[in-house]
Amino acid sequence: MFQYRQALVRLRAGDSERDIARSGLMGRQKLAAVRELAQARGWLDPSHEMPDEALICAALGERRRAASTISSVQPWRELVAQWRAAGVQGKAIHAALVRRMATAAATPRWRGCGWTCAGSSGRT
Repeated sequence: MFQYRQALVRLRAGDSERDIARSGLMGRQKLAAVRELAQARGWLDPSHEMPDEALICAALGERRRAASTISSVQPWRELVAQWRAAGVQGKAIHAALVRRMATAAATPRWRGCGWTCAGSSGRT
């Protein structure tokens, strides 16, 4: 919320979107959206009081969530837990999972249909 409030303060002060984006506060596309929202609600007029955080939050709406919040490691959760309990380092676990996924991708997905997966020579 701090970033949105700071962006509003700087927009009200007359700073350009490029200057604000250059400072690292937020990107130009997000700033353009914030400016549009603020103009529509009259928040950029210095004669009006700054909106409070609750009002800004309500205007921005809820945060967007990722399309999937399920971990890609979920199928190997128990195996990873065993490795962590045994003291295996994270890098070694990652390397082992990468090898397992590469092996799984190279095996036929539909056994008996005559086709193999990517990485092999095609029909068997």
